[in-house]
Amino acid sequence: MDSSENENLLPFNWKALAIGIVLTLVLGLILSYLSRALNFNAIGLIGIGFIPLLIGSMLTGYLAKGHPMNGAIHGGIVGAFIWLIYVLYIFYLNQSIIFQIVQSLAMSLIGNACIGILGGTIGSLIAIGHMKMKK
Repeated sequence: MDSSENENLLPFNWKALAIGIVLTLVLGLILSYLSRALNFNAIGLIGIGFIPLLIGSMLTGYLAKGHPMNGAIHGGIVGAFIWLIYVLYIFYLNQSIIFQIVQSLAMSLIGNACIGILGGTIGSLIAIGHMKMKK
């Protein structure tokens, strides 16, 4: 990165992180409820995990503004935080099968971080596009 790109890197935007995490959780709960209420198992892991996380991290990246790296970092943090919530929830539900759960969760951490980075980068690029359109 050259010095002009470093100027676009902004400090952490805690408000963007909080909004992204809350949005991801709310969308996940809504999709989870709808999939159970409609007995629609096709939503499954893709709908409950991927879609809310991608939307939440995109909003986080958009709110973080600046360089796409800002969005990637903020989105990755949202993905990791959501993963931590999943870990705690799964440990709460399945306290006896911890080893197998830890293996699955380690793989899901990588996936969540990647989805968060993708969404955060997309959100930042959208914000940059909006800023350029205003100029």
